[in-house]
This record gives sequence, C-alpha cells and structure tokens, in this order.
Amino acid sequence: MRTYFSVFAIPLCMMLAASPVRALDDTDDLKAVAIEALITAPENRALPIVTKLLRSDEDVDLKSRALFVLGQMRSNDAVSLIVEMAQSQDPAIQSEAIRMIGVGGNRVALDAIKEIYLTGDRDVRKSVLEAYLIAGDSDGILKIAQSAESSEDFEDAVEMLGAMGASAELTALRGQFGSSEALIDAYGVAGDFDSLASIAQDNSDPDAQIQALQGLGIVGGERVGELLSRIFRTTP
Repeated sequence: MRTYFSVFAIPLCMMLAASPVRALDDTDDLKAVAIEALITAPENRALPIVTKLLRSDEDVDLKSRALFVLGQMRSNDAVSLIVEMAQSQDPAIQSEAIRMIGVGGNRVALDAIKEIYLTGDRDVRKSVLEAYLIAGDSDGILKIAQSAESSEDFEDAVEMLGAMGASAELTALRGQFGSSEALIDAYGVAGDFDSLASIAQDNSDPDAQIQALQGLGIVGGERVGELLSRIFRTTP
C-alpha cells in the first residue's frame, strides 16, 4: 500500500519537472501510474498536466499513455491538442495520436486528419485510414478512395472498406471506377454475394469474372454453390 500511496502523494507536474538523471529505476513506472490516474480526474485539472507532458521531452511510452487519457476528453481544447499531436514530427507520437482520434471518434478531429492524410507519407496515410476504420467512418474512407492520387492509395482505402464490410461504399466506387482487382477482392472480404454474383455472370470481362468466382468461393454458402453450378452449366 505504501508504494501506491506515494504515487498519488507526488504531483505529476513535480515528476515532470524532475531532473532527467534517474534516481530510481522505477521512476517511469510511477509516472505511468500517475498519468493513468488522471483519467478519473476532472478535465479542467487533468488537461493542463497532459498538455505539459505531451509538449515535453518525456519518454514516448509515457506520452502514449497521456494520449490515451487525452483521447477520452471532449473539450475543444482537448480536441485541438490531440490534432496538434497528430501533426507531430515524431512518427510514434503522430501515429498514436491519430489512432486515439479514431478511438475517440470525435467528428472535428476526424475531419482534421483528412488534411494530415493529404500531406503525410504512406505510413501516415495508413494510420489515418486505420483511424477511420476504428471510428467506423466508412464515408471518410470512401472520400479518400474517390480522390486517391495513386493506385496504391486507392487500393489501401478499398482494402479498409472491405474489412469494414462497407458494401454500399464499394459499390459506389465500382460505379465510378469499374470492377478493379482491388474492389473484387474487397467484395470477397466483405462477404458481398450480390456484387460478386453480378460480376461473375458478366462475360464482358473474363479476368474480372474469374476473380469474382474465386471471391464467391471465399464467401461460401448455399447460394454460392447454386450460382457456381448454374454458371458452370451456362458459361462457355
């Protein structure tokens, strides 16, 4: 009990101001417990401490814990801070901040990382897509796919939509771009029987037809068996 009492008796702000030379091996462990305790503190008291920590040169692991606490906050100042961290030059902090935006699901923050997607490298772009996946924001991913500047970015976005089972969004992309290989794969992952069945019965593109048939095999089920049998009998 004495160890835990000491954690709460020492203000976190004093810990952060301490000398970088460690006196004890468990200093970071004490700080970590103190940071996690902030999640139950009133936001007007916790936010200044979290802000100071995130703008300091503390260890990345401690900052990641602080980002988790920050992600639970809902004030405008908290949202502004987590968006600021999502623009960090430290890849680890940036990635974790973007992920926490997905976990929090705040609409303002989710809209803000669209700009980060446009200016980031591929790792950053993937982090943004994963944040939308975590938040269940299929429309955000659809818009990224529709405006993708490379086939690589388009395929990454389509893959996410498949993982989400976002059949309506995938169908919208098919109407705009046609039945690409990435889209057909995503239909299979999403278990979209109707879309795959439509492509599998279209003789105008044999390559897409074959891929759709393979996708149906992945989907499986009684309807797939009946369709495959019918296509086998009627297709040249």
